Amino acid sequence: MDKKLVLISALLVISLATNLFLSEYILFEHEKLIETCPTQKVVSSPIKIIKAPAVTDDGEGVIIEISVKILEGDGQILVNTEPLTGVSFQESARTAVQVTSELLSVDFSDANVIFTVTTKDATVVDGPSAGASMTTLVYSAITGSIVNQSIMMTGTIEIDGSIGKVGSIMEKIEASSEIDVKTFLVPQGQTVQTNWIKREEIIDFWIFKFVRVFYEPETIDFVEYAWENYSIKLIEVGGIDQILNLALIKT
Repeated sequence: MDKKLVLISALLVISLATNLFLSEYILFEHEKLIETCPTQKVVSSPIKIIKAPAVTDDGEGVIIEISVKILEGDGQILVNTEPLTGVSFQESARTAVQVTSELLSVDFSDANVIFTVTTKDATVVDGPSAGASMTTLVYSAITGSIVNQSIMMTGTIEIDGSIGKVGSIMEKIEASSEIDVKTFLVPQGQTVQTNWIKREEIIDFWIFKFVRVFYEPETIDFVEYAWENYSIKLIEVGGIDQILNLALIKT
């Protein structure tokens, strides 16, 4: 009886050891497959264009047009300087290419990515709020998908593909309404904004007058504002995957 128990125990140990070995082997082979999986080289692509909302130094909403051209090169990411583009805009362009590279497993080391901004309403374009638009643009150029021009978006692009918050959403909605936009994408949590409005109250005290200054909260629901004034539907987005599903038309 003891011999049978010993034999059964030995068989169980061998079985467990075998299963552990097989699991480790499968994991090793899977990781090796991922490491050796070929990455597609990008050399060139047709010119693609996307429109994006921006804000001038005076706080006025405007529409800019961003195009991207990918040519054979040595891995440079370039932004044309007329109108002038600031550092934040250029950093967003670089992040847009990097995020697209990771999403599609493509290598831009043998290509130059050239962004061009066109606008009649501003002499300087800066800020990171066009990051989501530029990522969508580069993704479109690589995959050959079409950008839905009835959809406008604002939001930064982070290295992990998340969409960061921006400012001046009302002004951007107003500018977008002038080019027949039907849907406007905003970062998660930015469909409602609270502003503190300065108020003054004059208090008479005998022959003296005092001015009491205070602030009151004013909440703006951009979903209602955009729909009631311009028939534009607002959608919150948290990541670039959501944007690509909404803004691109597959061919």
